[in-house]
Amino acid sequence: RRRRRRRRILSSSPPPTGRGRTDVRVDLMPMSMMLPTHSSTFARARWACACIEIALACAWTWARCRRRAFVRGASRRRASDGWSRDAGRVTVILPTRRATPAAMSNWRTQLRTTHAGDVEFVFVVESANDDARAAVEAVIEEELGGEEASTRLSRSGRVVEAGRATTSSQKIHNMLAGVRAMHDESEFVLFLDDDVETRPGTIECLARALAGDDDAFLATGYPFDVPYGRDAKTMLATANIATYMYATYHLVLIIAFSQGRWTKNVWGGCVMLRADDLRRDAYGCVSAYAKGGYSDDLILASIADREGMRVLCPSNAVFPSYMPDAETFGAWWNYIHRQVFVMDTYADAHNRMVNHFMLAALALSSITFTVGFMSAVHELVVYAARRVAYGGVASEDVVDVSSIVVFSCFILAMTNARAMYVTLGRVCDADGDAGVASRAIARISWLKMSVAFVLAYALAPLAALRVTLSDRIVWANATYIKHKGSVRRVD
Repeated sequence: RRRRRRRRILSSSPPPTGRGRTDVRVDLMPMSMMLPTHSSTFARARWACACIEIALACAWTWARCRRRAFVRGASRRRASDGWSRDAGRVTVILPTRRATPAAMSNWRTQLRTTHAGDVEFVFVVESANDDARAAVEAVIEEELGGEEASTRLSRSGRVVEAGRATTSSQKIHNMLAGVRAMHDESEFVLFLDDDVETRPGTIECLARALAGDDDAFLATGYPFDVPYGRDAKTMLATANIATYMYATYHLVLIIAFSQGRWTKNVWGGCVMLRADDLRRDAYGCVSAYAKGGYSDDLILASIADREGMRVLCPSNAVFPSYMPDAETFGAWWNYIHRQVFVMDTYADAHNRMVNHFMLAALALSSITFTVGFMSAVHELVVYAARRVAYGGVASEDVVDVSSIVVFSCFILAMTNARAMYVTLGRVCDADGDAGVASRAIARISWLKMSVAFVLAYALAPLAALRVTLSDRIVWANATYIKHKGSVRRVD
C-alpha cells in the first residue's frame, strides 16, 4: 500500500473517490490564465470605476432635484410675473451657416420671443454666397413682417456679412461682426447658435437673471440631446449607437449646469452678456476673441473665474436638441475631437491652467472607468463560460465582489440619468414646450445609451492624445492651426 501510494503521488494521478473508480477533472485552462483581471491592480481599477459611477449617480440625482424645484414653482412664478416695465433692449446675435429645415425651424422659435422689451436679431453669415442669407431673410419677413407683427413690441431682424476668419474661429469672427452691428441702445447681447430651439420665454428669463444680479458676468443655458429618429409613419426610435454617442458628452456635462442659480461653466450656444462690457472690452473678452480665439465659452468661463464673477444659469434655460435619425462613427469622431481640441486652446495663463486641468481630468477618469469596467466584464464573462463548460462551479472559480459592484453602480447611474432626463422634459413642459420634449424623451433607448456611454468614454482618451500630438482641427470645411493655444492660421 505504501508503494502504491508513493507511485500515485509521483505520477500526480487523481485520488480514488470510490471502489474501483476515479473522478478525473481535466482543467483545460487554469484560473490564473483565464482571469488575469483577478489581480489586485485590476481590482483597484474596478473599485475606482465604481467610485466614478457612484459619483455620477449622485450628481445626476442632484441635477434632477435642482430642476424639480423649477417645476414646482412654475405656476407661482407665472402668477407673480411683473418684470415687464423694466425690460431692457436685447440684441440677439446668431452666427449662421447653411440653411437646413432644422435650422429654419429653430430660427422661427427664436424670433417668436415674448420678451417684454425691444429685441433685434442680427444673423451673421460668412458671405452672400451662403444660402443661409436668402433663407434668413425669408424667415424674418414671415415672422416679423406683416400687419400682425407691427402691432407688437419693436422687433427687427437683419443679416450681416462678416467675411472669412483669418485669426480666430469663424464662429467668433461672426460674433464680433454682430457686436459691431448691434443697436447703440442695447442693454444685453445674447449669442445663440442656430441649432438651438428656444421657447418664447427664453430671452426674458436670461435677461431677468442678469438684470437682477450686478455681480454676475453673464447668463447661460445648456442643451440636452434627444437621440431618436422620427419615422414619419411609425414614430419609432431608430437612432443608432453613433447618434447616442453624441448624447453621452452632454449627458455628463449637464451636471455642471444644474447646480442651481449659478454655475462655473459656460455654454457658447446660449450666453447673454451686458452690451456695455462688450463695447468697452471689459476684462479683455473682445481682445481674447479677436487675437486667436477659438473657444468662445471657455474664454468667458476663464474670465469669470479669474475676476471672481458669477455665471448665472436659470433652471429653465435648457434646450432639447433633437438629433438626426442616424449619425456615422466618423462624424462622431470629428465631433469629439473638436470638443476635446478646445481644452488645448487658451487666451492667458489662467485659461491654460483651467483648460489643461479639464483635459487631464477627462483623460484620466475615462481611462480609469474603461479599465475598471472592461476588467469587470472580462471576469464575469469568463466566470459564466467556465460554469457552462464544466456544468458547475469549482472551488477556485470565484468572482471578485468589485466586478458585481461595478455593474450594480453602472445600472444605478444610468437609472438616475434617465430620471434626470424625465425631469428635464417636465421643465420644458412647464416653460411652454407643450409636451414635445417629454414625448421625445420617452422614446429614448437607455440600453443603447448605456452601450454608447461605455464606447464614447473608452475612445475619449484617444481623442485627448490626438489633441496633444496635433496642432490642427477641421471644422465646417476650414482647417484651424493653433500655436501656443491660439489660432494662428485658417486654411
